[in-house]
Amino acid sequence: MMNAPAVSTGINSLDGAVNGSLPAVAPMASVNPMQVIIFAAFVIWLTGIAALLIYSIASYIMLRVKLRNAVIYDNNVYQSDKIGTPFVFGLIRPKIYIPFGIDENEVNYVLAHERYHIKRRDYIIKPIAFLILTLHWFNPLCHLAFMLMSSDMEMSCDEKVIAEGKVKSKEYSGALLSLASGKKPPAPCPLAFGETGIKGRIKNILKYKKPKVYVSVISVMLCAAVLIVCASNPNIVNNAIPYDSIKMSDDALTAFGEKIIGSSMAEIDYADDERIIFHFSDAVFVYNFQTSTIEKTFDLNNLNCAKFQQGDYTVGITVSTDGKEALLRHDGSTERIKDFKNYIINLETGSASETDKTELKNPFSNLADTFTTVTDSIGWTSARCTGENGSMWYLTCDKANIGNMRLCLYKDGKTVSEKPVFDD
Repeated sequence: MMNAPAVSTGINSLDGAVNGSLPAVAPMASVNPMQVIIFAAFVIWLTGIAALLIYSIASYIMLRVKLRNAVIYDNNVYQSDKIGTPFVFGLIRPKIYIPFGIDENEVNYVLAHERYHIKRRDYIIKPIAFLILTLHWFNPLCHLAFMLMSSDMEMSCDEKVIAEGKVKSKEYSGALLSLASGKKPPAPCPLAFGETGIKGRIKNILKYKKPKVYVSVISVMLCAAVLIVCASNPNIVNNAIPYDSIKMSDDALTAFGEKIIGSSMAEIDYADDERIIFHFSDAVFVYNFQTSTIEKTFDLNNLNCAKFQQGDYTVGITVSTDGKEALLRHDGSTERIKDFKNYIINLETGSASETDKTELKNPFSNLADTFTTVTDSIGWTSARCTGENGSMWYLTCDKANIGNMRLCLYKDGKTVSEKPVFDD
């Protein structure tokens, strides 16, 4: 929610034109346009999931109804006059269904193939894969992966039957071709295994050669290596602390405004055309000066990094040149702080992670290096300033409590604007 709606595209001229046409101050909170886009995308995503779930359930029920008059052939093998090709069907106790009129030799080939599906638990794997596809229905690569996985399942069963030496590849290919000739596949259902993709399977069978043992070992090792690399993340990610555990509560933010400045003033750590990042006492803030709101508040007490004001246990705060990360590092003896750790704060997501880093390239500069006096400010003034395109931002305060602090823009040798930072 935003007190004053604004759009940020990264193109200053476009932002200025759009934001200039929006109300400067809204009497009530306005929805951020991105919230509308995200909500619409969320609804579309749920609609796609519902459509695929309805499709799978409906197709399952339709196929179940079609097979209700099937008669037993042998053990868990059934025959039906409602189907054109053999397939495995069922989730808990899968059964093999074959059409009437199949040659006795062809039945043996078919059953060897379908029983291997059951032995390998493909009837469990495929529904799980389809569930993943349902959640990621918008990703064309997931559809491609599901299609290729289904094809690989069929081909690997064919290869298993051939590898056992019970049938010859030409006879087996002939049986597949005979089953596919002029016959329709079973009713579409993502949970069934039909005799589909016959052309590709026959080509695969005819050129199939049992792989050497060393080839299989190397393949497994390569797959394991890829899996380990893709599944591994640095410890910094695994130890991430979510923003909800770091952000300042409303009561803490109210009390923060009553803090006495004393000998140290709040300092700017970063500024661009949209955001200012600054710190004071035991908190770090991300302030959006286009909307005049504080976007994020970080309570350093929650990271055991609050005591950085004075003495030999100071904590240094540095923000990266792109404004995406803040480094909290210890600048003195750690004896006064128990279990102290350095942290990296992701200023976009708000999460924090332990780190071994001790420095970041930072964009701020000392005021003394930029201009000698700030005639427009009274009282306390930040010792740092930063900015872009000849504009510089600094903080000032003419009362002892930090809640009085203002953000000032210095340009062309003078302060051209001031905005309250903690203004309701």
